[in-house]
Amino acid sequence: MGEQERSESQEDESDLGGVVYPRDDDGEDTVRERIKVYDAMTLPLLDYYQRLGLLAQVDGVGRPDEVEKRILASLDGIAAPSQDGAGGGSAQS
Repeated sequence: MGEQERSESQEDESDLGGVVYPRDDDGEDTVRERIKVYDAMTLPLLDYYQRLGLLAQVDGVGRPDEVEKRILASLDGIAAPSQDGAGGGSAQS
């Protein structure tokens, strides 16, 4: 459906004062499929980096400075990648 074919019921005012039109491919089924594909493509990376000792999970709730401290602290415990980029080396100070 083209820009001019959209009905008024599909229009929505944005917080910035403009009119927002939903995209034809932003239906619930399409979004669910996108999430399914995203999970299938990215979740295996968690296991991969966990096996290499390069995965840290950080609580991202809180003030930005608190979260930053947790991120930096978690990086101290992660192995530094080896010269060949394969990872799994030990962290060096």
